Amino acid sequence: MTHTVIEFPRVNREKESRVTKVPAYVRKLSSSLMWTLQIKEGVDLVYIVGDGDEYSNQRAIESWLMVHYTEDEVNSLEFPLDALEDALIRCISGYQYNWWEAMPC
Repeated sequence: MTHTVIEFPRVNREKESRVTKVPAYVRKLSSSLMWTLQIKEGVDLVYIVGDGDEYSNQRAIESWLMVHYTEDEVNSLEFPLDALEDALIRCISGYQYNWWEAMPC
């Protein structure tokens, strides 16, 4: 009887090591957006508003915020949560109705 060793594919640690630190204002805004829009925990938004590498809806929203808004832009808004809520809804709605085209946001 011969013992055959089957090697499993190695995990790419490089992708895991490039986690970027999320600023506190982004974390708070994403949490507030999830609460106001009643977004559940899960991964439904990862490919819609995120990069596809995120592991949760909150992380996807954080990525979306960091790509589209700087801290100065958020601070300059009169009602930042309302404005960001509208922008996120437009992004999600645009994807819902135009999923075959390029990303709307």
